[in-house]
Amino acid sequence: MRMYLIMKDFINSNIYLSLDYFVQKYDVSKRTIQNDLSYLMRISPRKGFTFHNKRGSGYLLEITNDELFKDFMESLNEGIYFQVKERPAQILAYLAIQTGYISMNNIADTFQVSKTVIKHDMNDVENLAKSYHFELERKTHYGILLRYELTSFKKYLVEEYLNQNVFIQTAVNDVIEEFNDIEQKLIRQLNKEGLKINYNELLNVIEYLKIVIYIAHRQDEQKEEFIFDKNNEIHRIVEFLVGILEKKYAIGLSKKSIEEILEVLQKNIKREIGSISSFTNYLKEDIEELL
Repeated sequence: MRMYLIMKDFINSNIYLSLDYFVQKYDVSKRTIQNDLSYLMRISPRKGFTFHNKRGSGYLLEITNDELFKDFMESLNEGIYFQVKERPAQILAYLAIQTGYISMNNIADTFQVSKTVIKHDMNDVENLAKSYHFELERKTHYGILLRYELTSFKKYLVEEYLNQNVFIQTAVNDVIEEFNDIEQKLIRQLNKEGLKINYNELLNVIEYLKIVIYIAHRQDEQKEEFIFDKNNEIHRIVEFLVGILEKKYAIGLSKKSIEEILEVLQKNIKREIGSISSFTNYLKEDIEELL
């Protein structure tokens, strides 16, 4: 896998390595290498390394945490293997997490098959994309870009995240990191408002919030003012959530995103009848039902 080999190049070098060095060595476009390095730089703080960039010279690797870095390199070296039947769905997921055009060579490298095999798979990928109302845009010398309407894209990401898709989960978790504190604060607010939620419903809400954060972070969503109904319990909870999410993840949420969060919570939250010990009352039986 090219990304593993790139990291090995950095490990074995004590000088700055340029983009042109990697373009010539791996026979790919400059944009492809830029995408690889952009991804590596984005995840580096959580993987035990950092890059130093020097104009005119390139990049130099510094390992900041030996244990984290070793685990990261092992995960790269293991590679990703999929059965033939599931590969089109995984290719679509891989395209979904890209922020720019991705070449056929890059896709082939990622899935460790030939470019010819990927070209054969692309018909199935395109048909699958259409089922989600996505479109594959092809551009000569650049590659493939996934086009989508944002609401459909969010629904797809939530579905694939819940299905534990390796590409979607990795991309989202790299942005989200620790989310338990948000979950606990949501549960406390629900109890405070006299509302209840079972395990499956809570999972729906939590995973949707993660996707909202991921997309807002990825697309640099612009914050918009939203007028909440102070007399509505769901509105009060969403106003609380928006405040802590925007602060913790340094994002802004649009009116559309807030409206969609309201809709998701309205579908999954119920008014408590009798005792308000809602979550704990239903947790055990919901977990047993899920398992």
